[in-house]
Amino acid sequence: MDTNKEKIRYILQFFFDQSEKAAKAAENINLVYGPDTVNERVAQK
Repeated sequence: MDTNKEKIRYILQFFFDQSEKAAKAAENINLVYGPDTVNERVAQK
């Protein structure tokens, strides 16, 4: 599945607005869009 960075950015913003931790948000995105869509280094920023 082709995902663009802007879509992922909006999804991450949604999770952060809901007071979710970055690691949990990254895990959820990776479950939906495939492994390594968001890696640990990106989630820590």
